[in-house]
Amino acid sequence: CGACGRACALANATPTCRAGACAVAVCAAGFGDCDGVAANGCETNLNTTVGACGACGRACVLPNATPACAAGACAVAACAANFGNCDGVAANGCETDLRGSNGNCGRCGTVCAAGTVCSNSACGSICGAGTTFCGGRCVDLATDLAHCGACGNACPARANATPVCAQRTCAFACNAGFADCDGNAANGCEVDTRTAVANCGRCGNACALANATPTCAAGACAVASCAAGFGNCDGVAANGCEVNLQTTVANCGACGNACVAANATAACRTGACAVGSCNNGYGNCDNAYANGCEATLATDNANCGACGTRCAAGTTCAASRCVPVNDTCQTATPIDLTRGSSIDLPFTVVNGDHTTAITTLCAASTGADVYFSFTLTAPELVYADTFGASFDTVLFIARDGRPRGGACDSYILGGRPGEVWCNDDASNTAVGDVYSPRCPTGGAQSMIVGRFLPGTYFLGVAGYSTNVGAGTVHFQHLPLTTNGAVDYIPTVVTGGQNSFQRRPFAGPGTVNTTCGGGAGPEDTFWWRSCPDAAAVTLRANSCATATPTDTIIDVRHASGATGICNDDAGPTCSNNTNSSTVVQVLPAGAGLHTLTLDTFRDPAAGALYYLFINPPIITSRERRGPFLGPVCLARAAPTAARF
Repeated sequence: CGACGRACALANATPTCRAGACAVAVCAAGFGDCDGVAANGCETNLNTTVGACGACGRACVLPNATPACAAGACAVAACAANFGNCDGVAANGCETDLRGSNGNCGRCGTVCAAGTVCSNSACGSICGAGTTFCGGRCVDLATDLAHCGACGNACPARANATPVCAQRTCAFACNAGFADCDGNAANGCEVDTRTAVANCGRCGNACALANATPTCAAGACAVASCAAGFGNCDGVAANGCEVNLQTTVANCGACGNACVAANATAACRTGACAVGSCNNGYGNCDNAYANGCEATLATDNANCGACGTRCAAGTTCAASRCVPVNDTCQTATPIDLTRGSSIDLPFTVVNGDHTTAITTLCAASTGADVYFSFTLTAPELVYADTFGASFDTVLFIARDGRPRGGACDSYILGGRPGEVWCNDDASNTAVGDVYSPRCPTGGAQSMIVGRFLPGTYFLGVAGYSTNVGAGTVHFQHLPLTTNGAVDYIPTVVTGGQNSFQRRPFAGPGTVNTTCGGGAGPEDTFWWRSCPDAAAVTLRANSCATATPTDTIIDVRHASGATGICNDDAGPTCSNNTNSSTVVQVLPAGAGLHTLTLDTFRDPAAGALYYLFINPPIITSRERRGPFLGPVCLARAAPTAARF
């Protein structure tokens, strides 16, 4: 421009050539050629230059402020001390005097509250010390619920609470019975501590009671219900349902239901009273609680010594053992003789005491013994045996010694033919006849038999040595003449012969025959049979007795077998039709038997009777011999002495 090779190049400008000289055609955006010199181009930054802000020659001048140019516009760079650009408008600079503006006191936006005024850049109250003017009144911001900490800061209402302003901070106080247990002010005092099981009476106090479902009542933990099988028997909630009603004797099944059992220690089982254990000497034999241990084991016949141990017939319970009721003479069992001529007497010597010592000639040793008593009002033959017992027995007779101070204070012996008043083994042949009936098959059992006058006697049954057991005494008795002769005729059991020629005693008879009559004197003939005795035929007659003597033959068997009795033989005894004759098959086995030769009335003085037992049978040829007829037969008969 202006010369060859001179190119125009200007700062921040688009150049041009005018009149041979380089010039500014257009300035770059934001720049200006404010000095008019083309050589330096558009030298001025119009976006930031305070003296040319936005255009050349436009200088920024602002009241109470240091100006600045930003983006081509004047702005406040900084306000003078105590002034502020509170309206944000640059054109008027820092227009606000912060020292006295109630709306901008000390700095922009700080408004002095009602009742205050800005002075020296600070709001000062127009209310008294400690109060602030709020809502048209001076208030204490430290406590005022409507202006707590600041005017208009009202403390909000909270559920179940009373709001409180304390130390310029809103809070709340829970109403009685309520508490803020979650720490959340928004829901206030959300817990009713009077009824809340988890916070009963105070926060965190959860009700947890042993064996119970808890509840909270009036702020205290209580038992709502007990677990099955438990009870709150002391009424104290703290220990819950402390009693196990299934096992506690004092509270069995329900509180206060105490188990008490007679003669026992009570127990509680599955909530029901029961007998735990019986006192010594007692038993709960019916398995019932109501009557406790009702059985006295020392004396209860149905539960002797232990439940279910029943004393057998003939025994009683004493000192917890089944002992015979007739263990002593003082407790002897009376025999009712009216029951008949044969009476079975069950007995046991198990647990019996030993009270009578008999002679060792009868038995080397005796142990437990029992007693029966019988009272005779007339003379009788008495028999007893223990055949069939399963143990070794001893039988003996003792007399009533009570007039001398004690029953059966001594045993008595017989001595007359056939009588055995004390016997150990009926089969024993090594002792004298007075101690043994000499029954071959009698074994270790016993037999006794004797003649007794009126009075009371005791029949003793003992075990030999230590033998004990139970059995039956077979007791038999038959009437006996009072005034006449008594003869023992043992050979009858084998069909042996016997014959007697006698004069009966004078005086009335005492034995009533089974076929009537018999008021006159009589004699008694007797025998006993052993267990092995066979059935044999007995033939007896008084045919040789001279008239007018009237006889009766009466055969009896104490065992109860049918006897035979004949008054008048009639033509069978041609010599004297008023004489008698009998034929009978004697019963087999053991027992007592009698044959009574009675007179129908008192015979003439000096009269004789002839009695033949199992006489020899005379053939028809022999009847024609020298002894034909009853007189000859009578003369041939041997005489027998009177006992």
